[in-house]
Amino acid sequence: MRHIREINTAVTRAIKKLAPTRTYQILPQRIQEWSLTPFRAEENEKKRIRKKFLAAKQTAGSSGRAGS
Repeated sequence: MRHIREINTAVTRAIKKLAPTRTYQILPQRIQEWSLTPFRAEENEKKRIRKKFLAAKQTAGSSGRAGS
């Protein structure tokens, strides 16, 4: 039983040492991938603003014509 506990402790220490190294290997690649992928919320907001802008432009255009 003591031997198993010692092995578990050694494995836990090894994992704790390797985890930061692996994280630093993987993270830059993931960050690059994320920067290339547009966020859905950002795209939805752009669409909403575009629609609002076009609606305001049409309203301004049609009210300008009525006054001519």
